Amino acid sequence: MTQRPTHPRTTAEETRKLSESGREYALLDVRDEGAFSQKRLMLASCLPLSRLELNCGALVPRKSTPIVLMDGDGEGLADIAADRLAARGYGDLRVLEGGVAAWEAAGFPVYSGVNVMTKAFGEIVHTRCKTPDISAEKLHAWRAEGRNMVILDSRPYSEYHAHTIPGSISVPGAELAARVAALAPDPDTTIVVNCAGRTRSIIGCQSLINAGVPNQVYSLRNGTMGWKLAGFQVETGATRRADPPAPDMTLARAGELARQFDVQTLDPERLTQMRAARDRNIYLFDVRTPEDYAAGHVPGALNAPGGQLVQAMDEYVGVRNAVVVLTDPLMLRAVMTASWLAKIAQCEVYVLDPAPDATETAAPDIAGLDLPDVPTLSARDLAAELAGPQAPHVLDLSTSVQYRAGHIPGALWMVRGREATLRAELGDAAGTAPVVLCGPDKALLQLAAPEIATSLGTDVRLLDGGVDAWQAEGQPLETGMQRPVGPIDDVWYKPYELADAGAEKQAALDYLDWEIDLTEKVARDTVAFRPLHPAG
Repeated sequence: MTQRPTHPRTTAEETRKLSESGREYALLDVRDEGAFSQKRLMLASCLPLSRLELNCGALVPRKSTPIVLMDGDGEGLADIAADRLAARGYGDLRVLEGGVAAWEAAGFPVYSGVNVMTKAFGEIVHTRCKTPDISAEKLHAWRAEGRNMVILDSRPYSEYHAHTIPGSISVPGAELAARVAALAPDPDTTIVVNCAGRTRSIIGCQSLINAGVPNQVYSLRNGTMGWKLAGFQVETGATRRADPPAPDMTLARAGELARQFDVQTLDPERLTQMRAARDRNIYLFDVRTPEDYAAGHVPGALNAPGGQLVQAMDEYVGVRNAVVVLTDPLMLRAVMTASWLAKIAQCEVYVLDPAPDATETAAPDIAGLDLPDVPTLSARDLAAELAGPQAPHVLDLSTSVQYRAGHIPGALWMVRGREATLRAELGDAAGTAPVVLCGPDKALLQLAAPEIATSLGTDVRLLDGGVDAWQAEGQPLETGMQRPVGPIDDVWYKPYELADAGAEKQAALDYLDWEIDLTEKVARDTVAFRPLHPAG
């Protein structure tokens, strides 16, 4: 048996010193998100081993960055990740000896949940800025009495469309200050900002206050979770969206707010020089909606809608103390986003001014992988083969949430990397029939296909068009979690993604308590947010 190279080790104490050094570094937890969310370091980003090659380039752009890799208790995942990162050209790799368990044993704080740092930041904003909020019961009463008000849902449109407060309008976080004038032209109109829980409501509400809107603005306390816990029904399938912002007014307001909040700008020539030096991690984000980004963006920019970037910074920026550059042709969305990121104080943040021409429509290929060609088959052909004498094994590599919502009848669900568990699951049937992979991420399927083929000793093909193509052929879907391969710990389940109503209610109560309690816990850790003051 070939001995795996032993990568350099680091202790919890040494890792703690690195996080206090002020220089660029990355803490990467390579477990799947569900396992990661059970017990993790606050400043760690989740880079699941199953998606490592696809996500590492965007999360850690500079390959000479000092990186500490960790798993749960030293079970070996971090070593596999180090092998793969080394093969991708990353050169300064350390494995946290004993994983997160060793960090906790050393007396350092661990957390549950996701986006811990930025959700704690939202709670601190709420306390220090005295951001006004109202209860679900109060909002329900206002709606019943016909109060002059608008309800603005600050989540991405996909979340809004799934469920929202009845009558609300979709205005994702960074869009609020840019689009609110047309939605509430009367200063006597009350504005209520909601999200699913707390953070995006608080940041959205305070953003409007900071932007100087003359209206009374409130955050909906506990968002749609609080609304449902109060016994009120949510609306599903809503399609109301705010009109695009007015360019002239938005550009003028952006300059005023940049000066008010001391937002730093960076011209494109200077950005080019910084990138050429290759001595810093530099992230370039377009903070508009995915639709606006797809219509045309600055070459090389990745899409990170501003509200999501503030809410989930660790999912976009894996390197602490890196340079983050935001772009937006109307400036205001980038300025508002930058004003918050600067307060979170985990990066050096700039707004690109002037924004270059938006000449690119496709997202840049950050991963740069030479993916293998894998044969495909159509949904019609798969249906015929499943009805034939030697039916293939169908493996679904979507998230467990997506699999539960609908999958090909009889398909197994698995995470890439569980080939040994898959062999055990199939037993004597392993290798006796070909395998068909399906899922929404073709690149992930291409990575997994040769690994599964080698493990099972059989042919592997991809379902062209995935489950959507299967449905388009008029074929049925199965719901639920019938055939999981290994533990169901790939993602952190939001309370409203749980099928059982009782479990959803308890999870929502637990989540809201967890979020509120973060303020005190984070105060004992190494993060020091910059001073916050109410606008004016």
